[in-house]
Amino acid sequence: MARRNDRAGADMKGWMDRGLLVGAADETSRWRGRIATVSDRHTRFREVYDRDFRPVSAYVLRRASPREDAADVIAEVFLVAWRRLDEVPAGRSSLPWLYGVARKQLANHRRSETRRLRLASRLGAELERTKRFATTDDGLPEGFAEAFSTLREADREILSLAAWEQLDATAIATVIACSPNAARIRLHRARKRLAQELGAGQAKYRDPIGHGSDVERAALRRTDD
Repeated sequence: MARRNDRAGADMKGWMDRGLLVGAADETSRWRGRIATVSDRHTRFREVYDRDFRPVSAYVLRRASPREDAADVIAEVFLVAWRRLDEVPAGRSSLPWLYGVARKQLANHRRSETRRLRLASRLGAELERTKRFATTDDGLPEGFAEAFSTLREADREILSLAAWEQLDATAIATVIACSPNAARIRLHRARKRLAQELGAGQAKYRDPIGHGSDVERAALRRTDD
């Protein structure tokens, strides 16, 4: 009985070893196939790139505006070619296909550029309005800019949030990551320090927190110039 069990165990081990070997061989074969596929794709793409890069670049350069953006468009063309390599025609037929891709990429680029210019124009107009608002005369005391500049950065920031952004304590607390009560205390102390720099007779600040004093607004007007 013991000998039979030993033989059965040996047979089973042999079957398992053969099965593992076959499985390992199959897995190795699959990986070799994948590596060969990747290598073939690289070889195919290199052929397309080496043959068609110059004519595609010339096509794009003749049409791109501004010309400085041509490199981005060319890069996008060949990125599409890599992603859709199976669709790229063989031989010289690849060039017209790439021209078609380049044509679409140029159209996309022009639309993006048009949107960018429109946005830049709107932002420019908005910044001009903001600048006019920030440089209006508030009748503030002489030497205010110098006094404001001597404050710590944290004081300048909290005064600016109250005066320029017109934030209340809760909103300021969110910006500087503290509680609303801590924001009120910090703003109060920042106003006091500003008043001390200006001189008690010149400072015009109010407390508790409101939506910014004349003195605070000067910080933005004077330092923005």
